[in-house]
Amino acid sequence: QQQITVKNDPRIKLSESDLMKQYEFAKQIEAKRIEVSKAAREVKGLLKQAEELRKKSSGKVAEQILAFENEITELTEYRANPIGWGKPGSAPAKVTSFSYLSSAFSDLQQAIDSADAAPTVDALSGFEKQSEALKVALERWEQFKAQSATFKSLFHNVK
Repeated sequence: QQQITVKNDPRIKLSESDLMKQYEFAKQIEAKRIEVSKAAREVKGLLKQAEELRKKSSGKVAEQILAFENEITELTEYRANPIGWGKPGSAPAKVTSFSYLSSAFSDLQQAIDSADAAPTVDALSGFEKQSEALKVALERWEQFKAQSATFKSLFHNVK
């Protein structure tokens, strides 16, 4: 194995302590992004399955599946077929949706990655607010899955 040495950019005056704070904060953000990503994959997979079943169905069953899809979209702001970028409805509107939280944590990650300082009070505060919103969103998603009769009847055996 070859050993490498990483040196700080001499133009940046950042203490070892601040560098470690930035690194630890970046890891916390990454962990939240992974949580959102796992939930988003589950939601998107479920929406695709519902869409496929709806296309094979007709009448009242198709209407029930469409209503189910709409409930998921209302909760998460994800769709089986995403709206094109820049079109009305393509940007998240609810700060508690997985779509919004995915963007929020991504933006926070970019801000931290490009900073040459320890995390700011605003960044830490924003992270705490988004983390709390994610906790609520995940709880709502789990409640939705547990309470949805359509989910239970149509998807209990589908993974």
